[in-house]
Amino acid sequence: MKVKIFTNEGDAPKLENEINRWLHDNKSMEVQHIKQGYAYDNDQFFHTLVSIWYEVKY
Repeated sequence: MKVKIFTNEGDAPKLENEINRWLHDNKSMEVQHIKQGYAYDNDQFFHTLVSIWYEVKY
């Protein structure tokens, strides 16, 4: 199993587009689990984290 992590600073539509592009370009995989989290950096910027666990289908 592999994991791909996406992060973005406060721009949800941009993050969603990035994830959708990656999913579209990697059709030979099977998504197993998706998790969303949040984090703040030292400058108090809010970041969204999306982790996608997947397996490559052959």
